[in-house]
Amino acid sequence: MDASIVNNLITSGVTVGGGVITAVAAYKGTIEGSKLQIKSQQKATQEQIESDTATAIYQIKTEQENLDKAIAEQKEFNKRAIKNFINYEIKDNFFKFSSVSLEERLKNNSYPFQFGCNHEFSYHEYNQLKYELVKFESAEVEEIISIYNMFYLLERRQDIIAFTEEEYESFKQAFFICESKYV
Repeated sequence: MDASIVNNLITSGVTVGGGVITAVAAYKGTIEGSKLQIKSQQKATQEQIESDTATAIYQIKTEQENLDKAIAEQKEFNKRAIKNFINYEIKDNFFKFSSVSLEERLKNNSYPFQFGCNHEFSYHEYNQLKYELVKFESAEVEEIISIYNMFYLLERRQDIIAFTEEEYESFKQAFFICESKYV
């Protein structure tokens, strides 16, 4: 064989072999580069998901706080409105029977005494609002209920002397609460 042909074959083989090696190296490099790019993209995606999640949680928390605040403000407004309506009715009922002499007698007597009262009291506002009132569960609500119980008791018995000792004590407490807060 001709030396030039052999030389050409060797050169071609070396060129083809170098090309194959280069192609394999390029392929492996592309695969490794793609893997690195995928990992980088996955990391960026995960960071974005975490950031979006944190933002969404913050927005939900803020909205919940705003909602809770609005509910509390509405509840307080309702409480004031109910109290305002009931205050007038309590005052009107209280003025029907209260007097300086009754106050003095309640302060000085440990037991029921003769004091007739045949008034009819108004329960209109209380009856309309009592179911809303009890939702507030406070000492003030308990006082209002005890005041209306005082009116019911006095209207039903029509004389303080007809009270039991327990009813009398309850009546006295409600009377003085009413006098200090509603007169």
